[in-house]
Amino acid sequence: MGGNNNDGAVKPINGTDMYVCIVASAQELPDIEALHNAVPNVPIVLYNLKLDVLRGDLGAPAFPPKAFQDRFLSRVKPVYYLRTRQYSRSTPTPPFLVNYQGCLF
Repeated sequence: MGGNNNDGAVKPINGTDMYVCIVASAQELPDIEALHNAVPNVPIVLYNLKLDVLRGDLGAPAFPPKAFQDRFLSRVKPVYYLRTRQYSRSTPTPPFLVNYQGCLF
């Protein structure tokens, strides 16, 4: 995030109208918060972060503290949620086992 410099600091890019963050880990969420604090009027789209899973890691060693949920994640507005699933269902008639695969919206 933030150009060609790789010194670990998040820096906004001048002239950017929108940021898109794709597949960030729980350790990278504070970087997204830092970007938001640096440019609060520029929208940041968080795509496929699985925040329901990442919230469970908060407070563990080497992860952001649980207060991060109240400070930043509670202000993230989910607009579109896509989650893939696979499961099997048994039936009393042949083929007796039906495999399902797809997405939940």
